[in-house]
Amino acid sequence: MQNTRRDIHSFSNPDQIRVQHLDLDCDVLFDQKILKGTATLSVERQVDRGAPPMILDTRNLHIEKVEVAAEDGPFSQTAFTLGASDPILGAPLTIPMPPAATKVRIQYSTSPEASALQWLDPAQTGRQEAPLSLYAIPGYSRAKLDPTAGYARSAHHVFSARADAERSAGRDVGAERSRRAPQW
Repeated sequence: MQNTRRDIHSFSNPDQIRVQHLDLDCDVLFDQKILKGTATLSVERQVDRGAPPMILDTRNLHIEKVEVAAEDGPFSQTAFTLGASDPILGAPLTIPMPPAATKVRIQYSTSPEASALQWLDPAQTGRQEAPLSLYAIPGYSRAKLDPTAGYARSAHHVFSARADAERSAGRDVGAERSRRAPQW
């Protein structure tokens, strides 16, 4: 098992449970200025015995539900604790992990104050036709919209993402956009 040095800027515990893959699936809700969806994590234990909890960094996230599953088994809801918020570190999300658990699914939403998101009204965009959200990842800001973001700088993982703005905006603009070259 790997020996990871503790990151003092994170509550996470990748020395015990490490995220291998993140699958992010969210809707972009322009009217509320939030992202809402699920983060599904494939995890690998870094300890030979025991069942330590998984600890993730969050900031201004509303956690609706957490589920765990074994490799190919069904997800089942589990308890979770969202700790006290620290002005620098955010708040730890602690998830009890059964010994056989290899996947975690977190249903959550960001807050309008998430500093990693910038919301532009149509008048602020180049075409002035539709709102736009920019997803910036400076420093630890990503923890405000991705529960694994502050997950120790030494604990890298692969991710896939889907963000659906058309469904949440109530209109299908995908085909129109695909025919035009972007204007920056």
